Amino acid sequence: MRYLGFGRESGQGVQAEPTLFADPTSVEIHAVEDELLRTSVSSRYSLGRFPGPRRVEGEVEMLMGPDGPTVALLEMLLGGRDVYEFTGYRKYVLEPVEVGEDPVTYTLELATDGQARAFVGMVCDSIRMEVRPDEPVSLRAALLGIEEREGTVRTPSFARQHPVSPHSATCLLGGVPVELEELTLSVENGLSKDHYVIGSRTLVRHELGRFSVTGSFSARFRDRSHLERFLRSEETAMAIRFSAGTIDGVNERYVLLELPRIAYSSWRCEVRPAERLVQEVEFTAFRSADGRPPIRFEVQTEE
Repeated sequence: MRYLGFGRESGQGVQAEPTLFADPTSVEIHAVEDELLRTSVSSRYSLGRFPGPRRVEGEVEMLMGPDGPTVALLEMLLGGRDVYEFTGYRKYVLEPVEVGEDPVTYTLELATDGQARAFVGMVCDSIRMEVRPDEPVSLRAALLGIEEREGTVRTPSFARQHPVSPHSATCLLGGVPVELEELTLSVENGLSKDHYVIGSRTLVRHELGRFSVTGSFSARFRDRSHLERFLRSEETAMAIRFSAGTIDGVNERYVLLELPRIAYSSWRCEVRPAERLVQEVEFTAFRSADGRPPIRFEVQTEE
């Protein structure tokens, strides 16, 4: 049995048993040790080594959907989570934490054919989302953790996963529907990988760095609206909603991504003979004028 278990920690580095099990597209997590080499002026060779600082790094890719694994991964990235309970379903609102706030950490248990490894104090350093008409919508996360420990082989009960189709998406720019042909989004936490102290080989805690949200999209060049927005240095808002059917025949199961303020950083359109013109736009997201964070996810599911 192969699976990835998620256990929400009560504090950074406090190992937690998994309460949620996922079947990711791919996963690779490993411990890293920085060697401290002993050298001297008498030789050009290294004379030995001392045990150096340790941390955990890795990557996981999962299909995105209104389900528990997606919520866990987004919380590991953003840190802020509000839960609204309704009869038969829940709504999660996920936003990035601010300066002075600690990120939420998870214990990840990776089981592979009878062996289990536990990775403690795990957060997402970054996440990349790609949306294309001919591929499933996926989240690829770069992970950073405190240390690896022995895990326990369990009998997983996989969470209900509801991967969204790219054809279920509704895209708005400035509140106006737009036909996007491709979209990529990158969210970076800027985590510190060298917060070690004397007397310990592991990271003391996770320190959040500069938070950034960048992306790009392509669309058929039908008018000058995106070009004029770039030339005039104007800003707009973006919202994308992915639907995955209904929970009880009435309430929708969905993932909503909101960027309240984006600015175009480049605009280009390559002209080739006898081919349609496609404009490619790169953008950066910022905090809105009324204080809303640069990115916000809303997930409604029965999980």
